[in-house]
Amino acid sequence: LSKFSNRVVINRNTPSESQIQEVRYNRRLIDQVIRSRTSAMQEFRVNPAEGNTSSPSDQGLVTIQAICCPIATENNIFGVIYLDTFGTPALEGVEFTRDKLQLMIAISNHAAIKLEHQALEAERIAQERFAAVGELTSVISHRDNNILQIINGGSYLIDVGMESSDYVLVDKG
Repeated sequence: LSKFSNRVVINRNTPSESQIQEVRYNRRLIDQVIRSRTSAMQEFRVNPAEGNTSSPSDQGLVTIQAICCPIATENNIFGVIYLDTFGTPALEGVEFTRDKLQLMIAISNHAAIKLEHQALEAERIAQERFAAVGELTSVISHRDNNILQIINGGSYLIDVGMESSDYVLVDKG
């Protein structure tokens, strides 16, 4: 689970110089989604000053809704898409519904298929390159083998010609 540490947050309602900010998220929800490989929608309460989840009885807490979907195919899990209403004025008062969850599932499935396709394409290109290298090596080794066989045959003729004092055979070698 620790390999999913990169997070990207873009808030369209803030100026560009303040885009880089601390990322707050519900780690328990993300861990549950990664483990179960199923999407989830959850409501929880947060202290806006600290960003920590607390018990519902605490004063000054804000209710946040979150949707989390795995970006996963049958064989691979690439990460998760996490969306919540915390700190986004445009999302204040917005309720996440089953329809919005279904939309996020469709988006995450499409992203997973695209990522897997990209990985398979890279693997296919690597295999084609290995095949081309193998073919080139085969041609070169065949030609080198022919040269070595000629040298071996010539040295054999020279040796036989020297032993029998047959200088015509030595010339052929």
